[in-house]
Amino acid sequence: VMESCAVNEMVLAEQLVAHTPDHSLTLFDKGFYSLGLLHAWQTTGSERHWLLPLKKGTQYEVVRKLGRQDALVLLKTSPQARKKWPHLPDTVEARLLTRTINGKERQVLTSMVDPMRFPGADIVELYSYRWEIELGYREMKHSLQQHRLTLRSKKAAGIRQELCGVQPAAQPDGKDGGESEGIHGEPAEFSHGIGVPHP
Repeated sequence: VMESCAVNEMVLAEQLVAHTPDHSLTLFDKGFYSLGLLHAWQTTGSERHWLLPLKKGTQYEVVRKLGRQDALVLLKTSPQARKKWPHLPDTVEARLLTRTINGKERQVLTSMVDPMRFPGADIVELYSYRWEIELGYREMKHSLQQHRLTLRSKKAAGIRQELCGVQPAAQPDGKDGGESEGIHGEPAEFSHGIGVPHP
């Protein structure tokens, strides 16, 4: 789905619900956590599953344990979500898997709730493949931007904070009056570093 950059990604994802094939699995980024979207994705056809990382602060109730670090959970929907998605119930059932990878705890949610059909180890490994793809795209974007810093904040306060974090790299190191090193060991030049034209 292609649209103007002014169109929210969630809106684009909603357009894909009707076109998702049956007997499929869609791996989402945690930014797509929307119980209305996920419920519609799962129930519009047959065996349309989803998988995404648990968003920080997500509230859930454990229904029962399916195994070690594997649980069936209930996620409560909001009145606003139910108003937008008329078929959305009060709660959505999902499976929560927890694993420690490289010393860090990782949690994923999925609609694949049957542990006999969908072993937990396979699900976690599958999501790790998705993360490798994400890293690949990130490197491609970084290369296309010629390794320039991209400001991600949308609010003035956030932009100021990002610029303050970059600015020290653009200042002389004070020892020999020369340029300090910027990202990737190149001489730091503030206007170049943030990808704006030189005066």
